[in-house]
Amino acid sequence: IYEYKNPAFTDSRTDSAALSWAYGWAADTSLTTTYNFSKYYFDTSGGDNMKSHNLSLGIAERLSPTLSFNLSGGIVYWPDIDDRLNWTAGANITKTFEGSSLNISYTRAITQASGLANAIMMSDSISMSWIRTLSASFNITASAGLSKNSLVSSSSNLDTTSYNAGINCNWQ
Repeated sequence: IYEYKNPAFTDSRTDSAALSWAYGWAADTSLTTTYNFSKYYFDTSGGDNMKSHNLSLGIAERLSPTLSFNLSGGIVYWPDIDDRLNWTAGANITKTFEGSSLNISYTRAITQASGLANAIMMSDSISMSWIRTLSASFNITASAGLSKNSLVSSSSNLDTTSYNAGINCNWQ
């Protein structure tokens, strides 16, 4: 739920339900399929509520004790937007070193415009994180990412690009 005090922003809510199935194809390989239904509610005078159906297939594999990856891809159907189709994808690779790990990922997914418009967006994101374990109770994470977002359900032209970077220390 996104609620804003400023009337220039659009209050919104998303309700979602998902059904997943995984199959252990081999000792180090699994196959997945996921169906996701989402309904997007926008607090506007036009009541531009939208639905999406997303079906995706994926594979995950551990190539070695220190290297694993997963890939997924799917199709998105929006019955409320001229029966429009689009695609989703995901890719992730993780390499583990002694005392640390490196993760690189790409995701193409459905998001909402977070108050910027009464619309849903497709987001293409790439990110990288490095986790260094210093002791059993302390680690440091450094991360960076880039995300490009484009409106799907509106005639207006709102494309955004966001960058993020951070360092996080965790102690338990």
